[in-house]
Amino acid sequence: MILQKVSIDSFGVFGQDVEMDFERYSNDTKILIIGENNDAAGADSNGAGKTTLLNAISWGIFGRTPTDNTGSSVVHRGMGKCTVSLQLVDSEDREIIIKRSRKTEGGHTLQWFINKEPQTKRTMVATQKNLLNYFGILESNTEYYNDFLNTTYFSIEAVKAFAGKRSTSKQRMDLISRFLNLEILDKCGSKAKIYLNNHKGELNTVNGQIEFLDSKLSEGVNPDQLYSDNEANKVEIKQYQADNKKLKKEVVTLEKVSELHEQLEDMSASIERTNADLSTIVEVYSKQVEDLQNKLANQANIKGEIEKLEQLSTEKADALKDKDLDKYKEWLNDGRIILARKKDKIENLETQLQNHLKCPGCDIELMLDNGGLIQFDKTSLNASIKKEKAEHTKKVKAFHKKEKEFTTLSQLESELNETDLSIKDYYKQLNELHAIPEKIKKIQLDSDTKTQKSQAYLKELEKKKLKVNLKIRKFGSLDINLLRDMKNTIEVNSDNIDELKDSIARNEVMLTAYEADLKSLQQLNDKAKEIAEAMGDYKYWVDGFPAIRRWMIESFLPSFEEQTNSYLNRMEVGMRVRFDTLKEKKSKSGQFKEEFDLSIIDENNERRDLETYSGGESKRIGICVGFALRELTLTKGYSNFNFLLMDEVIDSLDETGIGEFFNLLNSVTGMKLLITHNSDLKSRFGNVIKVIKQEGKSSIDQT
Repeated sequence: MILQKVSIDSFGVFGQDVEMDFERYSNDTKILIIGENNDAAGADSNGAGKTTLLNAISWGIFGRTPTDNTGSSVVHRGMGKCTVSLQLVDSEDREIIIKRSRKTEGGHTLQWFINKEPQTKRTMVATQKNLLNYFGILESNTEYYNDFLNTTYFSIEAVKAFAGKRSTSKQRMDLISRFLNLEILDKCGSKAKIYLNNHKGELNTVNGQIEFLDSKLSEGVNPDQLYSDNEANKVEIKQYQADNKKLKKEVVTLEKVSELHEQLEDMSASIERTNADLSTIVEVYSKQVEDLQNKLANQANIKGEIEKLEQLSTEKADALKDKDLDKYKEWLNDGRIILARKKDKIENLETQLQNHLKCPGCDIELMLDNGGLIQFDKTSLNASIKKEKAEHTKKVKAFHKKEKEFTTLSQLESELNETDLSIKDYYKQLNELHAIPEKIKKIQLDSDTKTQKSQAYLKELEKKKLKVNLKIRKFGSLDINLLRDMKNTIEVNSDNIDELKDSIARNEVMLTAYEADLKSLQQLNDKAKEIAEAMGDYKYWVDGFPAIRRWMIESFLPSFEEQTNSYLNRMEVGMRVRFDTLKEKKSKSGQFKEEFDLSIIDENNERRDLETYSGGESKRIGICVGFALRELTLTKGYSNFNFLLMDEVIDSLDETGIGEFFNLLNSVTGMKLLITHNSDLKSRFGNVIKVIKQEGKSSIDQT
């Protein structure tokens, strides 16, 4: 990636609309960045914003700075928002635009484009991942920013970070592994270790199951005893079955004898019942004949009663002759109406006597007379009331007389009806007496017929009873009382057979379970063997993948070591570096452990740590290691940034060191931006960018 333009708006100390055009420079040019702080007397270039310029490039790409300024701290004080825009060109001459913004009250946005085609995703996080992937940074690489600081953005500390004690052996190995794209080996090793641990757990589970089954089989059932018990049970079952077969035959015979005895008892009972029924039939029919004869003897009494009742009926009929009861009912109804009207009239007259009317015009007292109004006359009104009451009394007496006559006649009519009904009943009885002689004959005939049938049935029963006795004698002296005992014995034998069969079934279940456990134990032993073999394979790869990783790193180290030592020679320092991936164990001579060993060999051919050298010497060594690492990552394709950012990496070097550094810098590829406080170095640069701070805001001067 070649850097072409940087636009800054309110980022850090910078003001608005700050532009830097890098297209005016060649792709491998050296650019000096110096500062001028006009807000602080004697501050020289400190605080002018030189480092902020490089941080803006870092923040635009990654959203991060070496000092990890995050959130609203990157926004210029007093401003609500900051924006950094970068324009780059990739190896295929495609224009890349990156635009990142941050608000003070929150809100981080990122947009980027390829040849003006938007690549922005739905979320800022997804957009950042998409951008990093385009730069060749794998999503699984969580150390990508530290790699950027080790290869592209060098600060005072970063130049000795890889070579110094601050970086651990593992961090160096991991860094080289990422450069060589060896993460797949780490993943494979981790995967093999996971599989190995999983198989260990599975093997422990299987071994536990084997131990459980071994214990169960050793302390459980005795199969030989179960087989023996089952055979004995089968023999016993056969004996019980034979006994039951014999008993069932005897039971069949006894059941026949028992059935004959029951038939004999039933026949005796039937004979007894038939004799009793015969006596009852004779008695019943005799009683019926006697009752009919008594009725026949009562014929004369019935005729006498009929004559008496007919005489009484004639007398009552004569008394009711010419008497119309319906006419009486009509009279009574009319009388009730007349009496009610008369009573209402009397009440109305008495009401007028107490509450008479007055004329509303002349205030004269009035009263009703025959539907009309006349002047109130108390004497006349009292006379009318007296007259009406007398008439009412007379009519009441007449009504009661008629009512009494009607009651007498109604009672006489009811008695006449009852007498007529009694006469009809007696005539009915008299008519029935004529059929009694025939009924007596029929009853006597039915009695003789049923008596004959019963006697014939009794003879038949006696014959059958005799036959049953003869059959019973054929069976000899069998005791039917033994039948119940035999059946109980058969039932007990059947229960014993069921219990023995259940015992055999239980034993067979235990034998089946025992054989299944034996089979399972064999399968578990086979499985444990398979797991152990698989564990051996995974154990091989748990050790193998790191070894392969180390071998590939070792194949890279000679070129890394050669490049670093080449840079050290150009800086004319009397020392060289040596890289190794194995270190001899202190406690065990001749045995080694995996460890990235970085040794610095001085002029006396002695190994020394970076921290034992002076500041200038350690910085020279760190610069050579960092530049060599950068050049190799560019050639390996790990880094796509064809520019180098350096923040005060030479400010502690003397004149000799600075000269050696510039000799080395000429052999480093890409555009090189160098920040320094030493403005005397301008003569060594064809291009200078000045960062000027005035009135709290910084700006850029590229003239």
